[in-house]
Order: sequence, then C-alpha cells, then structure tokens
Amino acid sequence: ANLEKLVLDQLPIFRRRIPSEATPEQRLQRWRDDLRYFREEKLTFLSAVPQELLSQRAINHLQELQRLLDVYQINRKPHTQGWSWNSTSSTVGDESLEALNDDNWLRLIASYDADARHFEPPSGLVEPGKFIEYVKKDPQRFYNFAERFDESTPSPYTVALIEGLNAAEISRDSVFELIQRFAVFFDTDGRRRICYLLRSLPRTTEIPEAIINLIETWALTDENPTLENEREQTATILEHADANYDQIYAQGINSVRGMAVEIVAVAAILRTKPLLEYVYEFLTRVASDPSDVVHTVAINALGLYEDAAKDTERSQQLLDQLMRGRDLLLTSHRVHNMLNWMSWHNFDLAKPYLRTMLASQHEWTKEAGAMLLCCAAFRHDEAKQMAAELLVGDVPLRRGAAKIFSANVNSPDYEEYCFQMLSLLINDTDTSVRDEVSKCFQNMNSSQMYRFRPFLEAFIASASVADGAQGLIIYFKEHISDDPDDQRIILAAANRIIDLLGSQMGSIAYAAAMLQDDIISLALRIYGTDPDGEVGSSALDVFERLLMLEGFNKAYEALKDADYGEISLWMARKPC
Repeated sequence: ANLEKLVLDQLPIFRRRIPSEATPEQRLQRWRDDLRYFREEKLTFLSAVPQELLSQRAINHLQELQRLLDVYQINRKPHTQGWSWNSTSSTVGDESLEALNDDNWLRLIASYDADARHFEPPSGLVEPGKFIEYVKKDPQRFYNFAERFDESTPSPYTVALIEGLNAAEISRDSVFELIQRFAVFFDTDGRRRICYLLRSLPRTTEIPEAIINLIETWALTDENPTLENEREQTATILEHADANYDQIYAQGINSVRGMAVEIVAVAAILRTKPLLEYVYEFLTRVASDPSDVVHTVAINALGLYEDAAKDTERSQQLLDQLMRGRDLLLTSHRVHNMLNWMSWHNFDLAKPYLRTMLASQHEWTKEAGAMLLCCAAFRHDEAKQMAAELLVGDVPLRRGAAKIFSANVNSPDYEEYCFQMLSLLINDTDTSVRDEVSKCFQNMNSSQMYRFRPFLEAFIASASVADGAQGLIIYFKEHISDDPDDQRIILAAANRIIDLLGSQMGSIAYAAAMLQDDIISLALRIYGTDPDGEVGSSALDVFERLLMLEGFNKAYEALKDADYGEISLWMARKPC
C-alpha cells in the first residue's frame, strides 16, 4: 500500500536539459516527451500488478493513464509470467505471422482464453496490442479479414482490428461501419476502447447519426459504472478532489456511460447541422442516471450545449435537475464552472448549492463555494452581503475570497470593491490567505499604483508584505515611474522588506535572497532620476542597507560591476 501511494503521488521529473538555443516549440515538445515517458513508467508499474491487489484509486489512475496514452492493457498473462502491458513477444516469429492465412489467424485468435486471461500453448501468443501492428501494416487485407469475425471472436481482437484500421487511416466510413457491425459483440472493455477511439477523432470529423444513436444506447444502458463501485469510490473522490484535480469527472470520463455521454453531445453539436434539440432531450434522459460521476460528465456536456444553443432558461432548469440531491458533484471543477454561470444569471436558483458548499466538511468544496459566491457578488447585492460574512469565516472561506478578489483587481467595474475586501484580509492570521492576497500584484496595472496608493501603504505596513514581497517588488519593477510619490512608496516597501527579511536575504538557503537584485535595480533607477534630491538620497539609503547584509550580497557585486567613477560620486554624496 505504501509503495502504491508513492507511485500515485509521484510528480513528473523533466529529465533532459533543454539547450538554451531551443525554440519555444522545441522546449514544449521536450516537456511533452518527458511527461509521456513519466506516464508510461507509471502505467508499466501499475499494469504489472494484479488488478485485485490495486486500490480503487490506483485502478482509476490506471484507466486515466490508459486514456491519456491511448494504450490499453488487454488480457496479459498472470503476474507470475512476468509479461508487461506493452509486451510484443510471440511464440510465433514475426515473419511467420505475416505469412499466416486467414484460417491460421482465426485459429490463433480463437486460442485466446478470456477467463484464464492468457493463451493456451502450443497455439502461440499474439496479444491484441501486437495484432494492431499487423493490421496497420496491411489495412485492406485485414478489413476484408473482418468478414470472418463473428460473435465467437474475442472482443479484444475485434476492437484491436478496428483500432488498427483507424490508426492506418483507412476510410473513416469503413471504421464506422465496423463499429456498427460488431457493436453487439463488444464487452464492457471493448465499448470503453471504442469510446476512447471516438473521443480521439479530430473535432472536424462528422460522426454519422447511426453511430451517435449507437453510443446513445451505451450512454443510457451500459452497466459501467456500477453503483457498488461508485459507493466504494466516494472516499477516493473526497480524498483526492482539490484545486488541481477534478477527481469525480476523471472517474466519469473513464467509465463507459460517462464517455458515451460526452461523445454523443459533442458529436451532435459539432455536426454541420447541429442537433441541438436532440442533445437537450438526450441530457434530460441522462438526468435519470443513478451515477454521480456520469452526472458530472453530463453537466460538462450541458455547458457545451449552452455555448452552442444560448438556451439559458432551459439550461438552468436542466442543470438544477442534474445536480439536485447530489452533493458529491459539488467537488467537481466542471460543476463549479456551470454553477458560476448559473449564479451570474439566476442567483436564487444557485444559492442553495452555494450554501451547501460553504457548509461542507470537505475543504476544497468549501473554498470553491466561497470563490463562486464572491464571483456572484460582482453582480448581486445579496451575494455581496453573504461574501462579507466569508471574511470572518474559517480559513478555506477566507482563502477562496482572497483568490477571487486578487484575480479581479484589474477589472474597471470591480476594482474598488476588490481592493476594499482585500484590505480586510491583509492582516489575516493564516499564511495561505495572505499568500492569496499578495497575488493581487500579478493583476494590477500601472495606474492603480496612484489610484489605490492607500491600499499599497496598508499592505506594506501589514503582515502580508513578508509573504508577498516578491510579487510586490516585481510589480514595482514593471510599473515604476518618475513620479516622486510612487518612488517614495517603492522605497518604503524596500525598507520594510529589509526590516522583515534582511536576515534571510543574505542566505541563498532562503527565497528572500532573490529579492536583492530587484531591490538594487529599483534603488539605482530611482537614484538616477533624482541624484541630488531627497528621493535620490533615500534610494542610496536602501542601497547601503543592502551593502550591510552579511553573507550573500548582490550590492557588493553591483559595485564591482559599475563604473568606479560613478560609484565614487554616489558615495561622495553621502556623509560618512
């Protein structure tokens, strides 16, 4: 269990150094390659463990990796045989396999034992994944070979043949025809793989109505996911749903019914003549599905429908129908997006869901509820009154409020309200809340240095300045002007930061050491605009304070790099 947790919690490591001359596209490709390698390593490990030994979280993660990598572990040998998910071994040589006629291929495929999950010797071994490669080499031959397939053909091979033909870029109509022909023979895993295939098609592909109708049947009737499994997964959803991962949606989109719901909605909307009314009626039927994870996918699909149809009133009613009595959905990012939309248009309808989120025992759900309420406060007076109460609530509520107000300070319509609310949070007792307050400087513009100077002064004097020093100094560096009042407030901030973090700034063991370069740059820039005046003198005071730092000292390096004659003039202006 401990080893499994280490594997699941492991973060990507980008292994290769990227040359400095690499273009942005080359850098992005390197990162993508390393991320895929990392995922493949994880997939190899999880696939090597018998599924009955994996936790539900690990199974979900395995399915997600299979979807992301577009690979599928089909019926490998028992773990004791030592075969990995991507094994291409065969007891029959590749040349011999290529020379096989259709009858021999059928005998090889028929040797597959679904219950034992391996091939019985001495028939040979041709894994479905390996079979795909042969199909890709000679797609027309294997398309004709499909005429020999029937209900006795193991489902993994029927699916593999279709996947191989699709990868070989044979006529898309031929692929659709085979999907429809063999649909009744697919098992649950086969239907999942076909859904993966359809989701991977370019968005420009127009899926035939016959295929949409077939997938609709899967969306409404497939056994996966089961309620029993979903109840077991509830704890996993609550444990791992956070600001970075939509756990409940991930489970839904890796289930057959969930994937089928998305495919039907997207395919119908993206047709040359969108089937919008069909999508609405379909999602209305999905609302009776007992599964929370399927409802999460349906709500995301409803967002696509609303974007296309602009059917606000009916979409709100259907969203309410999909969410009613399903509190677990309130952990989902996709649901939050739709709740935000609902709150904007109809706060009264959204209010019960927001109250449920604010009262939740789940930290992320509570924080997200605060964020949604603060967004609604930009438009609705009642929401604004409720948002004021968040500032005296517990930490997740205050943190959620700080995130929204910091993110919207650059909005002309809401900036004054945002700064007003942030002013009440700058001395918060919790570091995470102060961190979020400090992020407002990432979004402030140049004019706000003058117009909201009282906020800057209050921030500099507050407990938040130590947490937000980096963001504050970068903001000043990007928006510095020749206005003496602006320069005074910059120097006041520099002195305050040195007071609080001076002991850390001299040691590279602390992030505060990185502040030295920017403060030096600001001080010298300000000095240069008023070398003989009071502001220039104050700038030199800041520079001298940095010279006095023990240990790591960038001010000394600046002196060495500068023109000695100019340095002597600076220092001559300062009495010893």
